[in-house]
Amino acid sequence: MAFEQHMLEDCEENMALANPNEENQLSGLAVIIPIRSFANGKTRLGPIPYQSKAEIIRIIAKYILDAASPIERFVISSDLGVEAWATSLGVSTLKDNGDLNTTLRGATNLLYKQGYRRCAIVLGDIPLLRHQDVLDVLGHGDFAIITDRNHEGTNVMAFDLPLSIQLSYGRSSLASHRALIEESGAKCEVLQRIYPCYDIDTQDDIVSLGKLIRDDPKLPSDLHERIQTILSVLGHK
Repeated sequence: MAFEQHMLEDCEENMALANPNEENQLSGLAVIIPIRSFANGKTRLGPIPYQSKAEIIRIIAKYILDAASPIERFVISSDLGVEAWATSLGVSTLKDNGDLNTTLRGATNLLYKQGYRRCAIVLGDIPLLRHQDVLDVLGHGDFAIITDRNHEGTNVMAFDLPLSIQLSYGRSSLASHRALIEESGAKCEVLQRIYPCYDIDTQDDIVSLGKLIRDDPKLPSDLHERIQTILSVLGHK
């Protein structure tokens, strides 16, 4: 499998890295995005037409892929439609074995054997992730996590390879991951980021996006446009 060269610039904490040799200095980075399915995903969104759910999953996944580019990206799925879609965008795919945590752990082992040295896992339902967020989380040492609005989940997690802990995605994953990291002796930093803490799982999440677009005067225009697109597809005004 041919892998493209990687590029990363961190304007806040890694200014010295923004130079003509940046590509060579920062090769070995990867971003993993698990996407269960276009056809059967987001069951907790409620009575929304199947076509709308599939479109939302695809739209958000594309936002994430764009935010991670040009870092090497890997989509994990067992859905043939997802795999074909990712391949059409020039993104590598890995098979989901049915259990998210073991699949992700296996993927990190594979990337380590391929020569990657640091990786970020980005869940596939983070609609407001931006390029700088990806750079920030990869730019920190040891483990760095962006949590959700309730400070319970692990929306984005970056770490050095090989991965030194078991993964524990699921309910209250932030607490589980922090405990596992502490037990391993590594350091963990939970980054405070306003927009990538939003995810899309339930109708309450959709309502929160609508509130954000109404109440946040500093909302960047590109994120305003993303939210409008999502709300439009779901039939919200």
